[in-house]
Amino acid sequence: MMDANSRRHWGGIFQAPSSYSFMATNDKQTNVQLIRKFDDWEYSWWSSLNQRMPWFDAKGTGTKALLTTSSSPTNYPSGSIIWAGTDRHPADWISAVGMRDPGVIWYWVNEDDCDEDRKPVNGKLSQWSNWTRCDKLCEHGKEKRYKTCSNPKPRCGGKNCDLSISVEEERPCMYCPESGIRSYGDYCVAPNTGGCSPPDGAYLVLTKSRGTACNQTDMIFVFDWDGVIHHKCSKKVVCPQDNNPTYGNKLMLKDKCDLSVSRHKRSTISRGVIGNAARDKFTKYTVMLGFRLV
Repeated sequence: MMDANSRRHWGGIFQAPSSYSFMATNDKQTNVQLIRKFDDWEYSWWSSLNQRMPWFDAKGTGTKALLTTSSSPTNYPSGSIIWAGTDRHPADWISAVGMRDPGVIWYWVNEDDCDEDRKPVNGKLSQWSNWTRCDKLCEHGKEKRYKTCSNPKPRCGGKNCDLSISVEEERPCMYCPESGIRSYGDYCVAPNTGGCSPPDGAYLVLTKSRGTACNQTDMIFVFDWDGVIHHKCSKKVVCPQDNNPTYGNKLMLKDKCDLSVSRHKRSTISRGVIGNAARDKFTKYTVMLGFRLV
């Protein structure tokens, strides 16, 4: 709570994470919510409080603040509590409403998690979370869901949840959104050499030499949860040449590829169909060099 001039005026009651401190030495404590406002004022970066936990600058002198809600302690920052000079009484507070020199500023911190009535709040279990993603790709795996002691969390000395109740469930899963990739002109995408045992760095090429169905074993790809395309039978990752997804660079099959360059963008296209094996997993995708899954 902060107020100025007289008790419960020109300030308010604020809520912030318990890890925040008046002794922080940077302006990063911005997850602050105004719960109750005293009098009519508004946040302002230059003439009032900022939406920030007050922080401490031990080097403040002259026109600087020692404890302030401003992003900078220099050049007469408003929303300050402790001043480094003697020209403010006691500090530059809210100039927009005539409270630049309020005479006195109080600041208080309640470091517990109780409400005003000080009653204990017992913890209760949440509803089931969504299922986690399957822990394996194109293999039999497991997925889980959880309940947490967060509805509400125990506060103010309240009891924790009854952990004898099951808070985790597990079930088998299979996630394998596979498909061939067809480019414009009905060309299929396949490794340039090696089939299902391509060397690391083999290029992907467009071909019609084996028809246009794009359903040969070495033409099947898997699109995973992160947007990465895997060559199913070799388990290699589709990766841009030189790890640089620039137009004109070729696509390669690599044992490893950084996620920052191996993700492919999902977008709707007007042509093409999706193979039956992936119909319930895919919509339509366009990928680098105009490929689309079929």
